[in-house]
Amino acid sequence: MIYIFRHGMTESNLIGNLLSESDEELLPKGVEYFKNISKKLSDLNIDNIYTSPYKRAYQSGSIIANKIGKKLVVVDKLIERKLGDFDGVSKTDVRYKNRIDDLKNINYIPPNGEAPKHAVKRFKSMVDDVLDNKGNSVIISHGGIIYLYMRYVLNQYENTCFLDNGECHIIEKKDNSEIVVTNSKYDFLRN
Repeated sequence: MIYIFRHGMTESNLIGNLLSESDEELLPKGVEYFKNISKKLSDLNIDNIYTSPYKRAYQSGSIIANKIGKKLVVVDKLIERKLGDFDGVSKTDVRYKNRIDDLKNINYIPPNGEAPKHAVKRFKSMVDDVLDNKGNSVIISHGGIIYLYMRYVLNQYENTCFLDNGECHIIEKKDNSEIVVTNSKYDFLRN
């Protein structure tokens, strides 16, 4: 079973800016949220913890790793989709408002950004490797790349794909190799 988390809250998340390659730390609120999540995860026999190298994900993963006593493994394949010219743009900016639907499209490449198909391919290869290892694992990554994976690889409904900070999707691989979403947009602190 894999618990795929979106990292904790950052300043850009709070004020409504798109966040991609910009490397921000968690706000105190984000740190506290993951401290509480790590208490819940400590009862789940987690075998492995993987994180994107970006500060916001690394901090989130470190909090969990320290609480449950597991090594945190940094994996470049888990980075956010590169948004190019949209990185740091406010969601109220006309450039974003005119492209919001495009950013959800698997074929749209933002100016100076990464092709979604490439981003999904690298993320999927990591998830597949983790699923093949069996056991319970945690992945800490980013909202955009997780959305693309859930929508275009696991064919989930659009409104269930995007995670708020600290939420997770829970997936597992069945004996017939089918990947099943057992919980979508799961919040350990509300459930």
